[in-house]
Amino acid sequence: MARGRSRLLLLRLTAVALCLAGVLLPCAVVLRRRTAAYALSSEAGDDGAVLERFLSEQEGAASSRTARSRKRRSPPAALDAVGTPVLVWLVREQGTRLELHLPASSGEERSVCVGETAAGEATRAAALRALWTCARLAGPPDVEFLLRIGGSAAEAQAVAAGTAASFVALVRQAKLRGASGGAALSFEPLDDVAAQAEAEPTLFSAHFRAALPQVVKTLAPYARTAGRPGGLCAPPAGRAG
Repeated sequence: MARGRSRLLLLRLTAVALCLAGVLLPCAVVLRRRTAAYALSSEAGDDGAVLERFLSEQEGAASSRTARSRKRRSPPAALDAVGTPVLVWLVREQGTRLELHLPASSGEERSVCVGETAAGEATRAAALRALWTCARLAGPPDVEFLLRIGGSAAEAQAVAAGTAASFVALVRQAKLRGASGGAALSFEPLDDVAAQAEAEPTLFSAHFRAALPQVVKTLAPYARTAGRPGGLCAPPAGRAG
């Protein structure tokens, strides 16, 4: 009988000891970590300085690894040759139609604003220069957008020899009135220009004729909504701005 009571008492004491261990052990771990952190900061002479520097270095290393990973995934930009032709199709919405700016020509083939790339210059930069030279307009917000025909995929590839890079710039009439020399710009209905280019192709440059069908296709959503609110909100869906 006495032996049974002793065994029961021993079991109870064991259970109590296990409970106390479950409570005290986590506290001991936390206290040990805090003591180690305090000792580390005290040795540095500045509370938390060493720890903060360590964490900062770790974050910097992680950011560097991420940047290198992104750089490896990004393909290098295509390098176009010096003198690559660039066309800028400056279009405005006039009433319920789209109109295209065709600079006055003196016996030469008709075309839009033209330019070419300089040494180390991307086609988009050359297009901005051509737009400014031709119409005294810069990129957005002077124009609603400067859109590369063919989108970002076209900009990632070099322009093939004998071809040109085309950009479309859509401008509001109010922007033209505020631009230097804007009042002198002449515009013609895009549909009329396309019809004339089909009937009399020799009047227009080869680069103009080659790009015209794709330009008309790109501007089709704007032609359908010309004169309606929201017609100039953004570039066509699925194309880069």
